Amino acid sequence: MSEIASMTVPALAARSAAIAGEIDELNAVPEWTADQQTRFDALNTELGDLEARGKVLAARDDVRSRAARLATSAEYEAPIVRVAKTADDAFDLRTLSFAASPGEVRARAITAIEKMIEVPDYAKQRATEVVSRLPAEVAQRVLLTGSTDYRTAYQKAMVGQSMLWTPGERDAFRAALSLTGATGGFAVPFNLDPTIISTKSISTNPFRRIGRVVTGVTDDWNGVTSAGVTASFDAEAAEVSDDSPTLVQPSITAHMARAFARGSIEISLDWAAIESDLRTLFQEAKDDLEGAKFALGSGSGEPFGIVTALAGTGSEINAATDDVFAIADVFSIEGALPAKYRTTVLDGTAQASRASWVANHAIYNLIRRFDTQGGAGLWETLGGGRPNLLLGYPAYEASGMDSTVTTSGAVSNYILAIGDFRHYVIYDRIGFNLEFIPHLFHTSNNLPSGQRGWFGYWRVGADSVNDDAFRLLDVPSAA
Repeated sequence: MSEIASMTVPALAARSAAIAGEIDELNAVPEWTADQQTRFDALNTELGDLEARGKVLAARDDVRSRAARLATSAEYEAPIVRVAKTADDAFDLRTLSFAASPGEVRARAITAIEKMIEVPDYAKQRATEVVSRLPAEVAQRVLLTGSTDYRTAYQKAMVGQSMLWTPGERDAFRAALSLTGATGGFAVPFNLDPTIISTKSISTNPFRRIGRVVTGVTDDWNGVTSAGVTASFDAEAAEVSDDSPTLVQPSITAHMARAFARGSIEISLDWAAIESDLRTLFQEAKDDLEGAKFALGSGSGEPFGIVTALAGTGSEINAATDDVFAIADVFSIEGALPAKYRTTVLDGTAQASRASWVANHAIYNLIRRFDTQGGAGLWETLGGGRPNLLLGYPAYEASGMDSTVTTSGAVSNYILAIGDFRHYVIYDRIGFNLEFIPHLFHTSNNLPSGQRGWFGYWRVGADSVNDDAFRLLDVPSAA
């Protein structure tokens, strides 16, 4: 209780959101153990203490507001002025206590998102979905990092000009400190945060385009998957067979990824578009890293790549001949993929592909050589560049996958994969943070070098949650 007695409004809000998240996790369990019941009771008690602290702070704020109104009215009788609401009204945190109900905080955040003129519609839709679905902690992040004051404070901080903050910018920054704790980092404004706003429309990373991207505020994502219910014909009045599906609860851990950029003090002061340029640089670095790891990541301290997840499982298909990649192998892995993961019916007649191919561009070029005249019908069209469809399924480039067939040494060559990538889950833990390092020190004598740095970090995980939805081609070396 002593710690709660010193909490500020943002700290109360952050802790309340964390408690809500824990209770949501407990509620997902049908029957509680004794430890889980004890944990619930402790959370309930703590929440009561937080509510009491919130009432104390609200009472103090009410007294201050009454005193301010009295002081103003004592000087003169102010005229009644009606001011049209602006987009920033929704971000005025003086009219909202984060000790309010989660629903009220979410509603305020959604209102704020809708009124932001500079945010494109697709980004508004994505942010609204995330705020509506996740704990109120995400709505709090939107409100704390979406105001004009916070965005301009962020821009100044990125070039070491925080001394030029206006009072409003300073207040916005202080309020947002609860998002990053005492690390000194800056939470990226929510409309620029790739963990909130989907970047798949501008991303070169194919896995974010075709995979299932989920977001959350905890370290791990826990889902439920199943191979489905098995139907059967039974004799009249006979006991029905037990067709219950086997439920599996896959878990994906969000691992920390980092990126660092440096530049001279002169560049940081003269670089007018530093915010947008830094955002582009970090987005490209994020794309490059994730594209490689979503293909071949080990799963240890980093995401599981689709190749790593499938290698050695029943989804791995060997080429017909060691050391040789042939046209028959393309048909083999396509034919080995269960039908329910290949196509879906749209309107009773039309069908669309559920499956997609992923491979290195060099492998697609090898496949093009199989079909130089178009006679085998591998590609829907054959012309300049890589055709969009291979055997009727979209073909995506994954640069991290093997680009050649190595024929020396006993090695595997995982060169081609096909599957329904809705079963490859990418988990983004909400929050991309950027820290400004005002001075870098030279390695020679540990003295300042006249350079500055920008350190960005985020957390992400990925894994296949249903290996049967994929097939992976291995061209093994016979040596």
